[in-house]
Amino acid sequence: MKEFFKSKELWTFVGGAVTAVVTSKFAKSNKARELAVKGLASGMQVKDNVEATVTSIKEDAQDVYAEAVEKSKAQ
Repeated sequence: MKEFFKSKELWTFVGGAVTAVVTSKFAKSNKARELAVKGLASGMQVKDNVEATVTSIKEDAQDVYAEAVEKSKAQ
């Protein structure tokens, strides 16, 4: 019986089963939902900031291009 409890496979199985149960319980908890909503909101905010930055860069590039075209026509 001692050898059974020294088995690496047994403890790997037990550890996996405990991890599965704990993860399942946590996934169903209100705290997990709160964290998921906060993560989603944060991700949406980052997306909005990136889109605003890209739009600003695009507008600046268009302005520089338009100025270059005007300069080349003036010469």
